Amino acid sequence: MGVIFNSSKDFQPQADIPPLLKEVGSAQHTDGVRIEEDYHEIFNPVDSPCYVARGNSRPIKVLFNNQVFDAEYRYEGQSDSTRHLERISFKKALKEEFKRVFPEAIGRFTIQAGRDLNHFVFNIDSNSTRYWVFQANPTHYKVIEALRDNVIKSWYVSKHKNEIKKGDKVILWVVGKNSGCYALATVASEIVKRKDDDIEAEYYANKEDNIETDRCGLSFDYFLLGNPILKESTKENPKLKNLKVGNAGTNFTATKEEYEELLRITFELTPEEEYQSQIYPVDHIPNIPPSIRNESAERKTSSIQRSRSPKEGAVALTRAGFKCEADSSHETFKTELGLWYMEKHHLIPMEAEKLYEKNIDHSYNIYSLCPNCHRKIHHGSSHEKKEIIEYLFRQRRKQYLETYEVDLERIMTHY
Repeated sequence: MGVIFNSSKDFQPQADIPPLLKEVGSAQHTDGVRIEEDYHEIFNPVDSPCYVARGNSRPIKVLFNNQVFDAEYRYEGQSDSTRHLERISFKKALKEEFKRVFPEAIGRFTIQAGRDLNHFVFNIDSNSTRYWVFQANPTHYKVIEALRDNVIKSWYVSKHKNEIKKGDKVILWVVGKNSGCYALATVASEIVKRKDDDIEAEYYANKEDNIETDRCGLSFDYFLLGNPILKESTKENPKLKNLKVGNAGTNFTATKEEYEELLRITFELTPEEEYQSQIYPVDHIPNIPPSIRNESAERKTSSIQRSRSPKEGAVALTRAGFKCEADSSHETFKTELGLWYMEKHHLIPMEAEKLYEKNIDHSYNIYSLCPNCHRKIHHGSSHEKKEIIEYLFRQRRKQYLETYEVDLERIMTHY
């Protein structure tokens, strides 16, 4: 254990020096922390009386978690003179404190020099996003049905209660016969003691299991009910093979790489035409600014057409409430998620994307249409086409005039 910190000007950070941001890793449990070369001249300047030459070290004090620890600033004695490796070497007490604060070696912290270069301040970066697996057993809680009915508002927290924070990202994993990732979510609140509400409680196999426990709020970003990412496929993926799932428990650490790989699979492996029945964003529909750059504008001479964004299509359908924007009274059939089946239509056709500087594969240019209206806009008479296109254009007239600098007359030339 370090010495409890009271007050000392020696640890007043130098305001003109930006902090060095570091990812927590196993090295802090066993060794110390490497200093990036950009900071060598800041933490170990040649003209300073504190300077240590290659192969040498100097004793320093580190303020971390309101305690003062002994450590060493080392300039490694590499035989290769072109390599310059410097690090802060931890003593046993500082290693143990890092293990206590970051037991899973996940998180971020900053390093700042104090009043002089023999005193350093380590601060926990509480604003950094962390990643978690929240796991459910369908024999105890009908999680798939609850996801389908969109009733889950919180999740039980049994571990990492001091680490799970609002804004963290969550991989929702269901164990059992079809074990896999069924949703991606965001922690929506800090942890509080509460029971599930009456609606959520209906999904317990045994209603008596709904007791007051530590829970955090959840806001679901993507449902993958129709096409979950099953455990078998993760075993074959080098970025997911170490995903902590399947063991007894509810909350496990994950990595940013694992979360982003699942997100990549979500978008890249789900066919565009099946997207609306398999995954859609909820709650966080973005208010996307109109000044989106068209990624294909820089390659207008290319004959390759840019692939469509499933996310933008899903945002458009969700924003429309899965209703036909040509006539909201039009009904089709319900998908397995209980939503009306609708199709996506770009009012400025994708075939014309090279004529526009702004991105037309964008939710502002995508409408939710029933199959009948969608076919009519492509294959109906000139009069029927114009009637629907004019109605849709009027709904977003300002956006088309300001964002794409296009009027109804020009849009009609594409049909």
